[in-house]
Amino acid sequence: MDANTRKEPGSAVTAVHRIGVLDMGSNTIKLLVAEPVADPRPGLKVIEMAIEECRVSRGIGAIGPLVLEENSMAAAVDAIDRLRKVAEKRGAGKLLAVATSAVRDAANRQDFVERVRSSTGVVLRVLSGEEEAKASACGLAYDSQLKMGNNILHFDIGGGSLECNRIVDGRHVSGISLPLGAVRVTEQWIQDPFQPIPEDELFRIRAHTADHLHRSGIGGSAGMEVVFTGGSVTIARAIIAAKEEREDSTGVLSAIQLESLLKALSERSYAERVGIPGLPPNRADVVPAAIAVVLEVLKVLGVDYLLHSRYGLRHGLAVQYFFGCPFAEALPFR
Repeated sequence: MDANTRKEPGSAVTAVHRIGVLDMGSNTIKLLVAEPVADPRPGLKVIEMAIEECRVSRGIGAIGPLVLEENSMAAAVDAIDRLRKVAEKRGAGKLLAVATSAVRDAANRQDFVERVRSSTGVVLRVLSGEEEAKASACGLAYDSQLKMGNNILHFDIGGGSLECNRIVDGRHVSGISLPLGAVRVTEQWIQDPFQPIPEDELFRIRAHTADHLHRSGIGGSAGMEVVFTGGSVTIARAIIAAKEEREDSTGVLSAIQLESLLKALSERSYAERVGIPGLPPNRADVVPAAIAVVLEVLKVLGVDYLLHSRYGLRHGLAVQYFFGCPFAEALPFR
């Protein structure tokens, strides 16, 4: 990979290489193996996508510092090693590995990072909230399925945090990370996610979300478009498509659709939710809280729909590596 030819952001790449990007989130560990393409427009050719369900963020909603549990760390190390082998098997010449909210917040994060390195050889870079926000936005410019305007608010919802980016006229104006991830708010506000969820608990999640948005100065403006990425919105999109008996081909979700979905999920127990087409069992306890957060974002911004992109953090890191960040300097991966 040392011979990788870099050009100005958005320009074609003359030397084609294949990389793996490993994203250790709070709820899952995901792998992307991809190559750059230059025609008809710069983008990515996806070679492999894989996911390991591994919730290292248990306890992230508790008061006090998060400490990664032994069982969670052991499972995560094994999962990272399996994904490393997948990347190698698929011909990745380099593996970029990052960790986000749960590891970032953990009191024992350095011990975990060293354990990953010594056990698997994978060097795990812990992103700051601002780095995670900007990297998660970078992939949007290369999503050929996404038609965006010049005034964008982008949100990436994960298990531990919600990243928020403002993009104006192709410039990344600001990026912050808020503690509004699906696992975190579930632990904080839902007493028993395996039972039907009372309306008052969903109300508290939405009020908590609105408070964070207002204190962070996040609001709507004329002509603004709202774009979401993240597994919970991907799942919501799949559930809605299955319910409407159509292909999951549109990236537009309305607040009405999401309100209906939240009602259907919250009225059911966990055991009943897992039978819903498109809802993975390992997410059935936290998706309702995530949808409540998303809906409150739309309400605060005064918009009645969102655009969804499948180009998340992994894609953003890959396009940064191959093309440079379309907004500013990329993360220092070499």
